[in-house]
Amino acid sequence: MGYLVYSYVNSVAFSPDGQTLTSSSDKIIKIWRCD
Repeated sequence: MGYLVYSYVNSVAFSPDGQTLTSSSDKIIKIWRCD
């Protein structure tokens, strides 16, 4: 049986050119390309 882990986003930011989105939580940083 699995369990769910909830993580809250602390911040979100776009790069100046709008091509990249970043988000961060307690120990994780995620980076996305916005095509």
